[in-house]
Amino acid sequence: MNREKKLISNTIVFGIGNIGSKVIMFLIVPIYTYYMSTSEYGSADLLNTIVMLLTPLLSLSVYDAVLRWVLDKKETIEDIFNTGLTIVIISGMVSMIISIVTYVVYPNVKIILLCTLIICQIFNTFFSQFLKGIEKNIIFAINGIIQSVGTIIFALVFLNQNMNHIDAFFLSLICSSSISIAYMFIFGELYKYYKLNKFNKKLMTDMLIYSLPLIPNQLMWWVMNVSDRYIVIYYLGYSVNGIYAVATKIPAVLNILSSVFLQSWQISAIEENNSADRTKYFSSIFNNMNRILTIGVSGILIFIRPFSKVIFGAAYQDVWKFVPLLLVALLFSNFSMFIGMSYLASMKTWGIFRTSILGAVINILLNIILIPLIGLNGAALSTAVSFFIIWVIRIKETKSFVKIKIDWMYFVSITLILIVQIVSLFITSKIILLMIPFIFVIFINRKFLIESYKFLLGGN
Repeated sequence: MNREKKLISNTIVFGIGNIGSKVIMFLIVPIYTYYMSTSEYGSADLLNTIVMLLTPLLSLSVYDAVLRWVLDKKETIEDIFNTGLTIVIISGMVSMIISIVTYVVYPNVKIILLCTLIICQIFNTFFSQFLKGIEKNIIFAINGIIQSVGTIIFALVFLNQNMNHIDAFFLSLICSSSISIAYMFIFGELYKYYKLNKFNKKLMTDMLIYSLPLIPNQLMWWVMNVSDRYIVIYYLGYSVNGIYAVATKIPAVLNILSSVFLQSWQISAIEENNSADRTKYFSSIFNNMNRILTIGVSGILIFIRPFSKVIFGAAYQDVWKFVPLLLVALLFSNFSMFIGMSYLASMKTWGIFRTSILGAVINILLNIILIPLIGLNGAALSTAVSFFIIWVIRIKETKSFVKIKIDWMYFVSITLILIVQIVSLFITSKIILLMIPFIFVIFINRKFLIESYKFLLGGN
């Protein structure tokens, strides 16, 4: 299998496998918004971002190192698994101790729920990354379906009980994640790799040197994506944050595809890191990703205004107004992450750390300035500008080991078309008129679409 077909194959498999963590973000939103008020959903979303923040911090991002070492094949699989698992177990114990101490000081059941979910997330991500590395793709894919269905079922069960809706929100995530962990451990036969004598101290040191710079990177990425919600709450309140939280879920439809692709691209980038034509290969993949994403953005812009009235409740009718800038932020976020894979492949993780910190600082400053001035669109604009700056800096920094040649003619022309489409969205809700810019997008990409179609059919 050549590298392009392997990349597509991995993307398809990871796409199925990510149903639990990606598709669910969109599919379950109507369920949550049906049962929960804007204030409740805003609070639950805020607490969930705390879980996202603490998971890489407490796990030391060791799961990223595990995938990198498994793909390198320079150490035995048993050594990598048991060394990583030891770190994960210690992380879980530390999380538990912190939650117990916090509960004694501030007795609230949500503390226990958050801690339990964090521990589940740590083990879930570790097992998932390991399965990807050893190419147990079918198990990985089925696990995603199990987690997806489980989350929906448990959400419906708990939200219909006579209990706090926010507690029900987290219980559904905990139960589905627990089932997912059990499935991967048993049916992925991970227990076969568990051997106490295979813990490797030197390997642990090497893995932590690699993963430690990724911890602040994960934190800074969290700041880039969700810190604006805290500032929104401060200036505009929990109810408005609930609206913004729903708005951020809409770009998740496109993010399902992009994040899945970036997972498979991480593997390809590592495997092709030493190839003679990597500059040409990396550039080709980036430009193709750009085309797919911009087609997706244009397609979403056609339907978001009329469909938001059907999909969401009456309290969320203005959600569509904040989606266009969030889609722009999504584009530059994915561009930044794509270039970030070059750092990972070249073992230069400190580059990711530096650029992420800079972007996070800019993001916070812009949020503080823009949210009081233009409301929720200020939060979306701040995120878009910050990711754009990170992308530009990373392109310049990575030139020393891989130079990405961007198709600037396409980039400029497609940007102008998207601007026209966004302006049109605020003028009219008629789908037929909003489709005109999309037709131009398809026309510009006609050659790419035809070639992609032939390639998928087995052509050269």
